[in-house]
Amino acid sequence: MISKARCLKKALVRLTVLCACCVWGMAHAAENDEVAAACSQTVMDYAFYRDRPDADKVAELFTPDASMSLLGEVFAGRGAIRDRVAAGAGGAVFRHLISTINIVVNEGGLGAQGVSYVTVYRGSASDLPQPLPDRAMAIGEYHDRFVMSHNGCQIAERAFVPVFLPQDG
Repeated sequence: MISKARCLKKALVRLTVLCACCVWGMAHAAENDEVAAACSQTVMDYAFYRDRPDADKVAELFTPDASMSLLGEVFAGRGAIRDRVAAGAGGAVFRHLISTINIVVNEGGLGAQGVSYVTVYRGSASDLPQPLPDRAMAIGEYHDRFVMSHNGCQIAERAFVPVFLPQDG
């Protein structure tokens, strides 16, 4: 026959283990939420800095060896991404409107995968404001792979996947 003290001791051990698991689970969930929030902010920052265009700030959002794929063209490395944005400075005005953002944090919280929806408008830089374009330049998704570093959440890979493009003619 098991004594009351022994039953109480077993119950206390089980309760302690259960509490420890709950605390770990809550801490793990909070950490994942922080990573997801940081990566969501990176997505929003990209749109903001891209539309300025602030090529240096855009480049800082990417890892040094990042790649970005846009409509079949690949820009490899932070420098190439920076140069791509800088090449458009002083030209057309862009607005990248980000909507749905879905971030899935990898096990361990050191990285994440994400998909965000983007609608891109382009117009002339002269005489702002100008009439709203009657159609978007493109509507699609950014498919991203993020890594966490001492610089926060950075994009390691970005691919624009078009969903709607204007038809010529």
